[in-house]
Amino acid sequence: LLWEAILAAETVRGKKDAAADVDSWLALLLAQDPLLAAFGQLPPAARQRERGFLKNSIKGFAGYLTERAADA
Repeated sequence: LLWEAILAAETVRGKKDAAADVDSWLALLLAQDPLLAAFGQLPPAARQRERGFLKNSIKGFAGYLTERAADA
């Protein structure tokens, strides 16, 4: 729910293409989600792997938010 709120607010601000802005959205989530606070402490290989998973999740949220906006 936190990610939905954060990313929906970005969508409202006009950043609708998360696929193009995934790095910016990832940085935003890393800064605002307290459950990601230890991300920087992961070993480099784990951080790289997890970054890929997080980016895929962001793309999924972008698709969801796009569909939700189209249905509204």
